[in-house]
Amino acid sequence: DIWTKRQKKCLELLKESQADIICLQEYWFDSPAFRNLYEAKDSEVGLATRYDFYGLKRPRHKEDGVGIFIDRQKMKVNDVRKIIYGYHGLRCALLIHASVREGTISHPSSSSPPSVSSPSSPSPSPSQPPNERQIIVANTHLTYPHSKSDDKLRLRQASHLLKELEKYAVECAKNSKSQKELGIFVLGDFNGGDDHVYNLFQKAGFASSYGQQHGGKEAAVTHLTHEGTAVGVDFIWYRTWNLGNGNLHNQGGETDGAAGGINKNESKKVESKMTITVNKSFALPKKDSTETWPSGFMASDHRPIVSEFHLGLLHNDDDNQDARSQTSSS
Repeated sequence: DIWTKRQKKCLELLKESQADIICLQEYWFDSPAFRNLYEAKDSEVGLATRYDFYGLKRPRHKEDGVGIFIDRQKMKVNDVRKIIYGYHGLRCALLIHASVREGTISHPSSSSPPSVSSPSSPSPSPSQPPNERQIIVANTHLTYPHSKSDDKLRLRQASHLLKELEKYAVECAKNSKSQKELGIFVLGDFNGGDDHVYNLFQKAGFASSYGQQHGGKEAAVTHLTHEGTAVGVDFIWYRTWNLGNGNLHNQGGETDGAAGGINKNESKKVESKMTITVNKSFALPKKDSTETWPSGFMASDHRPIVSEFHLGLLHNDDDNQDARSQTSSS
């Protein structure tokens, strides 16, 4: 049927990206047919043969939520944290603290109480190898702006997320005996473009991977709304973080993308030993321009953003030990 064909096309696009981390929004937890396609270990079209799945359902009566697929060979999940923004808007975010294994990594970007599902029960890792990269990945889907009040709600949700991210980063760093440096990636459908939420992330020291790769110009169209309007709302935000430069909320200053999204004001306090550089960033299908909605593209009402990152770790002798990572949001 048409629904199954669309879902299989979405899965083809995600597999084509070869991402190490896949963040999906509007993940339909109450649909067995949907979950079987994406999660079933015996599914030839699904993701379970390569990835472990972590999900968070929206509260109360909502049937959807956010899901993160992690390449089990490339990363070790240390901890999972769930965030509910409040019951007005019924939105959420899922945070994962992971250790990047040595070598190459890559990753994509999109009642009952909320629940986290996972293949195991991860717990914070007290120590990691000295050269292992630590990252936090957050996946979220902010409220759709039907009105000005919804726009204000989006800003409160984004502010809440940044506060929780900061607390989580401190906790993860303190639980690690060897690594106090973190790369933080926030992916999702922000239901807005160059606005107050966008500015909030920039002030918190984040850079947009797509904008960074394209001279400050964001993808103009990543979503075709239910009203038929083509808009750009999907982003992959990134920055480095350590205990010495760690405020993520209510920060000012410009973003230094070459340093991986460190806030310039903060970088004067404690220099980060981790660096993040964007190797490439694009929307799927890759052949189509992001200036307009692709003609004939019907697999989804969103186009996944895919970004590849270079993770460096500086040592006292200024050697830069590298890993490669790719992420996508859909």
